[in-house]
Amino acid sequence: MVMKVVQLRVGRARELATGDWDCDCSVTLVTIATKHVLVDTGGAWAAPELQASLAARGLAPEDISLVVCSHGHSDHVGCLALFPHATHIVGRDINRRHEYVAAGVLARDQSIGRCTATVSADGAITTLVLDPSDAPLQVVTTPGHTGSCVSVLLASESPFNFERADGANSTVHRVAIVGDLWECDGDEGWWRDLSEMPALHEKSRAFVLAWQPEMLVPGHGAAFAPTAQD
Repeated sequence: MVMKVVQLRVGRARELATGDWDCDCSVTLVTIATKHVLVDTGGAWAAPELQASLAARGLAPEDISLVVCSHGHSDHVGCLALFPHATHIVGRDINRRHEYVAAGVLARDQSIGRCTATVSADGAITTLVLDPSDAPLQVVTTPGHTGSCVSVLLASESPFNFERADGANSTVHRVAIVGDLWECDGDEGWWRDLSEMPALHEKSRAFVLAWQPEMLVPGHGAAFAPTAQD
């Protein structure tokens, strides 16, 4: 199996003197076999930057097979329309063009770690997953920032390459791409202020840490190696 991960864009979130925020999200590209998966898209105004970053890697929007948006906030879903040929996952919503795919998780379900979709080692995309254990990419529920948040967990017994946005490379076995479950490295003092359900959010963070990722891609910052204190 060939798998590689690139943080295409480092998200940002900073409070302005007016009390407003300057923010846009991290964007990550995952390649498994011949399939390309995008995790979060940025806001609508990030479209030229996103297209340029894909083109720099020899990809066009139609080469993306799956787009996973960790939740439905506008800074994470703004470029979905660039990818009409892809399957779209937004939180717990799964769409293939006009078809709404049953994810098997009710809107009111607050369980953590439920798998709603996978990408297999040969690149096959599956929803309504009964046994996700062998899939290198799993989309799992991690509610808290919003009630419908999901994260993307990547795992392989064979090491794979993780490329940071600055071009630095690491060899890893586990990566978690978590949207705003983490805003950024060192967000402990303020993530709760942006969370719909802080108590559940904290449990989702603990779930991801217990999974022991070597790299974590947050919603609004550079990838980092998490510790138990995060």
